[in-house]
Amino acid sequence: MKYILSWGGGVNSTAILAMIKLGMLPEFTPENTHIVFADTGAEMPYTYEHTTRCIGIMKDWTWLCLRPYDERWKQFYSGRCQNRTLPQYCIEKQVMPSKK
Repeated sequence: MKYILSWGGGVNSTAILAMIKLGMLPEFTPENTHIVFADTGAEMPYTYEHTTRCIGIMKDWTWLCLRPYDERWKQFYSGRCQNRTLPQYCIEKQVMPSKK
């Protein structure tokens, strides 16, 4: 069995990493699990600090950690954000993030 752990860096998904490290979820091993943080390119700075630290630790423990991100993805939100982060745009416009 192979597992893909979609990890967002929040409290719940970080708790799952801790549970894995503590041996509470023995079915997840470095050999059968890939940890993926899907980088939107619009996260808050503290999110990147946290995710970079956690991913580094998991890699040190021989886990495969992927952080897919490509500068070209910015085209999907930069037109509206105009050199602002997505959170800055949403706060200024008082809207929720959406694809429209």
